[in-house]
Amino acid sequence: MEPKVAKISLTLPQTILDAINNEAKEMNREGLYHMQRIIEEHALNNGSMPGSTVQERLMFWRLVDEAIDKAVSIWESQGPSRDVTAQTFAACEKDPDWLNRYETFVGGPAKAKGNPKKGLINREIGYRIRARLSAQVEKIDGKTVNVKVTDSIIQSFSAFTV
Repeated sequence: MEPKVAKISLTLPQTILDAINNEAKEMNREGLYHMQRIIEEHALNNGSMPGSTVQERLMFWRLVDEAIDKAVSIWESQGPSRDVTAQTFAACEKDPDWLNRYETFVGGPAKAKGNPKKGLINREIGYRIRARLSAQVEKIDGKTVNVKVTDSIIQSFSAFTV
């Protein structure tokens, strides 16, 4: 069973939003990602959560952040690519430390199918890559182009327009 998530909506004064977005830029983060991290880091650091939950979430965000950094590096060094998500996961898979932490986080082999924790983190990484790169998802007849992948951590990814 996949862990439960909650979606929320916030109303903020524009000056606060601008300040948060400026801080996000300084940290090389996308604005919404930065807001999510601020909220989650507050909850993780206030002592109200079990230590195991805190450690798991810290591992989750470390994996996500490192994948985003790899995606940005690929995008900047090789130019925009419709398959940067697949390239990013391939680069992560070649990093033994990242792969070990990923398998610890998901509780099993990186390439195994049907693991709900893989779905959670893989979708987060894919979404955050797209947001950080300001990439647009490729669509044909209004439908997102999903590309199947074999022998990889991921089974598919949404292609980007370039």
